[in-house]
Amino acid sequence: MTALKTRPHPLDFKALQKGTYIETEALERATRCSAEDQIRFKLRVLELRTMIEQQTSILSRMEGIRLRLMDDDEALFWNLQQAQRAFASVDRAAYRTTLIDTSKLTDDQQQIADVAARAICSTAMAMNQEKAKHARALALLAVPPPRLIDDD
Repeated sequence: MTALKTRPHPLDFKALQKGTYIETEALERATRCSAEDQIRFKLRVLELRTMIEQQTSILSRMEGIRLRLMDDDEALFWNLQQAQRAFASVDRAAYRTTLIDTSKLTDDQQQIADVAARAICSTAMAMNQEKAKHARALALLAVPPPRLIDDD
């Protein structure tokens, strides 16, 4: 049986540091994809972000076509923004359930719609109750770190 040869990943995960950037050229080498092929490049960078998070516990986000390796206070604010977007998405889904006229659906479809509506609405209610419980703390966290505020 022949041993499989594995190539080392072109990105040195041990050298990554919070609060720095991975420039476009390094991303192109690591993903083996040109930034000009935007869709493929973004998908490969997304895979790379997942690998970085799993191997280093560093959260990252795209800034243009560079990858920002966030420090802890920046990651806290960014994560809160992502959670608020998710909350808003669930709230919108709960509202959309009220727009469906189930009287025109088959019995099976009505049952599915009812179960889905209950699941979505109960999730939205639970999330909103938690947000209300922690409103003061969330308001304090909603202030971005100074380097994330545009001076323009």
